[in-house]
Amino acid sequence: MKTRTVLGVVTVWTVVGLALAATAQAAVLTSPVVLPQGTDDIECTIVNASTQIRDVTIQVWRLNGSLVDSSAKSLEPGEETLLDAADQSAYRYCRFIVEGGKTNFRAAACIFQHLVGHRMCVTAE
Repeated sequence: MKTRTVLGVVTVWTVVGLALAATAQAAVLTSPVVLPQGTDDIECTIVNASTQIRDVTIQVWRLNGSLVDSSAKSLEPGEETLLDAADQSAYRYCRFIVEGGKTNFRAAACIFQHLVGHRMCVTAE
């Protein structure tokens, strides 16, 4: 009888531990590849759509696997942040490493032309 009780308690704590570990893991949102031209920049923008403060890391990557730039920040509910990377004439994409699941964020990669504004944005999923 004692063996069953101990086994049951261990099983319950194992399930609870796995559930907590799964919710604590980071999720990743990735944008499609974009090609800024001339003096255009890429802007990786993200907003915290949840009701809690959440951590986010924004990265800009080249297709060859090299990291262009990276930034980390804690966002208040409804707060937006962006990373602007000037690395002309190279295919790039945005990667967002987020706390608390993808559904808590809205993110995009935008081509930004100085003195004009955004020319195009694509959603990160």
